[in-house]
Amino acid sequence: EVSKERGLTPLAGREVELDRLVQAYGRAADGQGAIVLLSGDPGVGKSRLLYEILRRLEAAGAREIETTCLSYGRSMPYHPFLDLFRRELGLADGMGAAEIRARVEERLRALGIGGDEPLTLLAHFLGASAPPQFLARLEPAQLKQRTFSVVSQVLLQAGRAQPLVIVVENEHWIDASSEELLHHLARALPGHRIFLVLSTRPGFVAPWLAPPLAETIALEGLSSGDVWAMMRALLGATGLSEALVELLFAKSEGNP
Repeated sequence: EVSKERGLTPLAGREVELDRLVQAYGRAADGQGAIVLLSGDPGVGKSRLLYEILRRLEAAGAREIETTCLSYGRSMPYHPFLDLFRRELGLADGMGAAEIRARVEERLRALGIGGDEPLTLLAHFLGASAPPQFLARLEPAQLKQRTFSVVSQVLLQAGRAQPLVIVVENEHWIDASSEELLHHLARALPGHRIFLVLSTRPGFVAPWLAPPLAETIALEGLSSGDVWAMMRALLGATGLSEALVELLFAKSEGNP
């Protein structure tokens, strides 16, 4: 955000990766659902690539919501989903159960999701405890699966009016509960206009992130030509020392 205010350098390279992201979004916008796992080392440009593709997709009429996994978040079940829903519903810290239920009810009504159970489950998920008699008739596994279904339904319904792009950054730090919920959502994507974009460092793998629904884009370092173009933009110079370009390319290994 600070870099955008200060002014970004022209994007160097990444035409192939942008094209693949645009194609995946096209499948999602056509109602097929799509997932892209964007993988790369720190500093290689995952966030910049996300910024560029989201800017294009917003111009094309898509709506985008995002969340991130935290380095200390593996001990915080469902943190990325809770963060996403709390911001979407405008839930402030310390908000009472009645206000949480009212916000949830308003959103469910707008999405055409009726019934007391979805309201109770989603409000409970967001911190407004469900009545004891409601919880008493559900086994823990049932409560979890029904909650997963409601959370997924809300996100899927949100893609009906316009294509929805869901961004989850730093997937390598995701907690086990959130990954299970994300897997549940992924299974439901076919037939919906949802584009799920995940970013991660190399090494993260999940069996459910497989073709044909999901694809992985591995970001490598920039080529020497791209490094030259980036340096020229940063320095405002028409010509550069070839030795300088070679030195910085060798030292950075193409990392922007």
